[in-house]
Amino acid sequence: MDRAFLNWYTQSLGGILGLIACIWAYLNGDMAVYGHIFKNLDEIGIGGFIASYILIPLCIIITLLGAIESYTKNTTLSYLNKILIIATSVVGLLGSKIYFIIPSIFILFKNYSHLIFTDENLDTEKANSDTLKDFKIRKISYDSTKLYNIQKSRRPNKNLEKTKGEIAVELLLKGADKNFICEITSLTLEELNSIEKKIN
Repeated sequence: MDRAFLNWYTQSLGGILGLIACIWAYLNGDMAVYGHIFKNLDEIGIGGFIASYILIPLCIIITLLGAIESYTKNTTLSYLNKILIIATSVVGLLGSKIYFIIPSIFILFKNYSHLIFTDENLDTEKANSDTLKDFKIRKISYDSTKLYNIQKSRRPNKNLEKTKGEIAVELLLKGADKNFICEITSLTLEELNSIEKKIN
């Protein structure tokens, strides 16, 4: 998944969820509608008073900036975006209280995602290097064992050679084809010819 998608569209998603959290806070009485703020000031507190005026416009701006920043790479816009992100999260937690935790996580994802991904990358790189070292050790030990077995199998086995010679002699006496005898006994034509000369 593209990193820009994770960074900017999660911010826009956080802004949309922030708008939903604002509506929920209005319905629960944690924030007041614009016309009734001064009547309910004692109930909503200073955080709800500030959030009642500022939070909805901040959520809308954050949602739009998330979409705009995904298409442009303007550094001044990025600096402004960072200030607005932090302000939105603080005001949202003051006004909407617990309902704004999930939108805050989405809104702040861009600023703190590099910490998450860097730690994961370091852990996976360390695990991969340990696995690679283990694989090399296993491969070396496997290769040395395999090499020993190959060398051991290349040593002439007297009984096996004697048995192959006896089978070749019996098949030659019965008049079998030389190519057939070579396939069965895994002897070469020269070896088979030398055995045939010994018989005659």
